[in-house]
Amino acid sequence: MITLLSALMVGGVQFLCTPPNDLLQLVQQIDPSYKCSTLTLDAAVAAANTGDGILSLARGYPNTTTSVSSATMKAIASKQLKVYVEFPDSGPVVMSTLERAVVSSNNSLGSLTAMTLLNVHAIPFVQTKQKVETHLLDFAVVAGYDTAVDGLPTSTYPLLFENSSVLFAAAQLSQFQTMRFSPVSRWSTVFEFILSYTGIQTGGKTLSFKPNVYPAYQKDEVLPANAKSLSLQRAVTWYLRSGMVIDYSRMMEAITQGPSHKNRIFFDLISNTTKLTGRIGVFEGHASTINLQGRQPTGINIRNDCNTETAMAFAGLYRETGDEVMKQISTNILNYIWIHGGFSNPWMPGIGVDAKGETFGLQIWSSGTSVSAAEYYKDDNARALLAGLAVTSWLNDTRWQTQLVTGILSNLRWTGTNGFGANDGFFSKMNDWESVYNSAPSPTYSPHYQSYLWAVYLWGYKASGHQPLYDRAYAAIKIMMDNYPTKWIPTSNGITMQRARMILPLAWLVRVNDTAETRGWLDTVIKGLMTRQQPCGAFMEEISAAGWGGTTRVPNNQNYGTFEAPLNQENTDPVSDMLYTQNFAFVGLHEAAALDSKYKPAADQIGDFLVRIQSRSEVHPDFDGAYFRAFDFKKWEVYASDADVGWGAWSTETGWTQSWISAYLALQVQQTTLWDISTHPDLLSAARMEFDQWIDVFFPQ
Repeated sequence: MITLLSALMVGGVQFLCTPPNDLLQLVQQIDPSYKCSTLTLDAAVAAANTGDGILSLARGYPNTTTSVSSATMKAIASKQLKVYVEFPDSGPVVMSTLERAVVSSNNSLGSLTAMTLLNVHAIPFVQTKQKVETHLLDFAVVAGYDTAVDGLPTSTYPLLFENSSVLFAAAQLSQFQTMRFSPVSRWSTVFEFILSYTGIQTGGKTLSFKPNVYPAYQKDEVLPANAKSLSLQRAVTWYLRSGMVIDYSRMMEAITQGPSHKNRIFFDLISNTTKLTGRIGVFEGHASTINLQGRQPTGINIRNDCNTETAMAFAGLYRETGDEVMKQISTNILNYIWIHGGFSNPWMPGIGVDAKGETFGLQIWSSGTSVSAAEYYKDDNARALLAGLAVTSWLNDTRWQTQLVTGILSNLRWTGTNGFGANDGFFSKMNDWESVYNSAPSPTYSPHYQSYLWAVYLWGYKASGHQPLYDRAYAAIKIMMDNYPTKWIPTSNGITMQRARMILPLAWLVRVNDTAETRGWLDTVIKGLMTRQQPCGAFMEEISAAGWGGTTRVPNNQNYGTFEAPLNQENTDPVSDMLYTQNFAFVGLHEAAALDSKYKPAADQIGDFLVRIQSRSEVHPDFDGAYFRAFDFKKWEVYASDADVGWGAWSTETGWTQSWISAYLALQVQQTTLWDISTHPDLLSAARMEFDQWIDVFFPQ
């Protein structure tokens, strides 16, 4: 045993672990002769010499805690050993939910000051019953981005602590790379401290590790000439690698297991993507939860918007490459969602909750529950219609004209004379469209909820000449701009997103009515948005501003994780939002750049930024090519306050995020715009004929 122990010790330090172990691999950067020992902690302590170091790295995690007997503690003290123990048997094991690691005091962990935050995601940990002598990291639910701005709550749990001159961790921290802890630099500092504590000197070397999921390019790296084209291909084929395009077996698993798993399932990895055809649709995306293997569950809702937008992404890649497989998948997805799946609301006269067809043509929100399958959201309808328009244009296929036109006209029914209406509604309660259509509802000063439908109306006006489409879009836009920004509300996700969402309808208004007024409105909003763009192309999120009609932030520790929340805590937090801001800024500025070249550098910068931050992973192919919601452009990694109750910092979204980024990468590569491809004379002619057949049905004289 002594011979074996000597072989496994370097400089009097031994690692008790099961390979592969991330911390051991990190130390092997300094000296590759370090190895894993199979000794128990008791045996290692018994065999150690005075002053030796031992790192016991939770060999049985998460099923078995590490036994630390009183005799072993006495031996550690008598031999003056330098010991670090993970997952000790000092209390019950519980699962973390919203907790983050918080540095407990100044100067305790090198450069990390008190209240500094580190993410560990969802892990089992020991709620130690011992009295803790020195707190280094505490586990707590706290508000904040880089620091716990509201301090520590009354309910905290020791995560990294010292008792009787032994360093303990309540969980297995040493698999930080596998479990995708963040941010990288802070965890490197923590482990430098742990190694130093156990007697391992780094010799001045900075410990660093490459995350298992990482950005495609560094901030200042020179991009290849075809970078956007390559990024487009990786972004669209991600839908296949991730298994978001549904096959029959996954659909059955979702149906049978979804209700008992909160509609989030850890699926097996896809082994053969050639069988994924899109004929039964697309899942919504990944939840922000990360498990011990670094994987994330799939949100199994089948949403109208996510499916139409995914069809758009495949159509864009088809137009770029000519790949008929991409064309067929795009076609299949849109056929499923709008024809076979029934997400374009049908009307069976005299039957059901909508016997009169008041909601005929509106697009159903989601398959998730019986409730979500009986309601609609205005913005989701708008993006779905825009995506369907893109598919029709890129594939040069008019088979979905009926769904497009009835979708536009049904939404117009529920829009008042001033261009506003309810943000959402349940079909069973929508029984008098004429009272809305002939009234002027109170404006909702939120482009996020309303504005993309105005863009849809402007295209519909271009195609049909139906005057109410233009009049109501213009009226709403004028009200918004007359009250900018004093009445604009930031919504729960911030201010930057509101400016980003307003640019598309303003650009398309200029397309149909090019005046000094409409160009002035466009320029005003873009100038406001550009105050938040960084040199790398990212837009820094903003949650409050002078003159705005409100503010949003996570107000205190009790509110963290309880509502749809922003990624930042303060306006100075260096984070960009791919779900709500960066994606739609890309859409709007690219369309605006076709009207005035002065906007083109900003649009191009966004494209370059998105190419750089696209995820790469050799370990997790289901994230290779993905865009997560959050990106910290200072740390240059996915990181943010993960407070959002539904769509957290590490979430992916097949619609909203991945799809619009893919589509506008395609449009940048093809040097055209959605307006230009969708207003081809042949497409407009087909659309006009469809409008002519339906206008009198929806608006009888």
